[in-house]
Amino acid sequence: MKVYIHESSRLKGIYDRADEYSTDELSSLPANSIKIIPVSTYCKQSREHIDYIKHTNEHIILENCVEGSSTLLRHLDVDGLLKPALNKELSIICSGEMPEQMNSLNIEYLMYLTGRSNEDNKHLMIRTEERPYTFQFLNNRVRSHRKKLIEDLARRDLLKDALWSNHSMGEKQEGHQLPNGYDESGTNSASLISWDKWKSGKIVVDQYTDSYFSVFAESTVLHRYAFVTEKTWKPIIAGHGFLALASKNHYDRLHQLGFKTFDPIIDESFVALDEWKDREPKIVNEVERLIALDSDQMVKDIQKTLDYNIKHFWNLWENYSEDTTKKIDEFVNLLDAQA
Repeated sequence: MKVYIHESSRLKGIYDRADEYSTDELSSLPANSIKIIPVSTYCKQSREHIDYIKHTNEHIILENCVEGSSTLLRHLDVDGLLKPALNKELSIICSGEMPEQMNSLNIEYLMYLTGRSNEDNKHLMIRTEERPYTFQFLNNRVRSHRKKLIEDLARRDLLKDALWSNHSMGEKQEGHQLPNGYDESGTNSASLISWDKWKSGKIVVDQYTDSYFSVFAESTVLHRYAFVTEKTWKPIIAGHGFLALASKNHYDRLHQLGFKTFDPIIDESFVALDEWKDREPKIVNEVERLIALDSDQMVKDIQKTLDYNIKHFWNLWENYSEDTTKKIDEFVNLLDAQA
């Protein structure tokens, strides 16, 4: 079956087995073809595409390479496309896990994008000792789980020696900025999510050389479906151990992709808990335990895992286009067989 992708698709340059079309050409494409239609912030014609998807009887593939899990579920709901997706009336290509009843393909596009932003850090190998900060903990948008983690770490006085930031805590609470020299991304939130000049994906090397491990809160925590973003990929590329407040499947997804994590040196027993509100205090407890240790020795104890993850990341990244093409081919062939 013939496959078409939109001229603004993020799959261009990755998947080369489709013909390109413009929004004006969409309605004139053959009815018996597969149309991959982007509905995302990187496509200016998203509203027109949503209207087309709502009113067509064709089975299309909705593309949103930069979202997944509960974030994409929310977008689908707002756009009036959640029910058709759950009923498998349309399929989805995205960058995170989705509910099993949907026909979706997770291509981990943010892994690819983060690697592309850090090609000049491909051979980064941190071996610094006596680092000035205990851990790094960077936050942008206000979300309830991030706010809770910040407040609980502060309540235990665990942020005093940390390299940390948050752009705001709400209308009445100001944010906390990084010291001079540690923030090259800027504070303009628009620049952080601009996919052509994506500042969020770039590693600031000194943040990692000057701290011992990373703590972060991923975007999605409400469901079990993993959505692995640059918040996870950057510590892996830089060779940092980490504690992640994320979806229930987050660590499982990393393991499925072939990465290793840090148990028992870093206690990851919190991963087994279903609710983020139960996992969060366990993470705070583990941060407190870790910073009381000999931090240089802790890093040495996990160094083989760090080095393995760095090598594994770049192996996956170098083969990303070939592997993703195979996955999309299989996905399209399955749709063709079901037609």
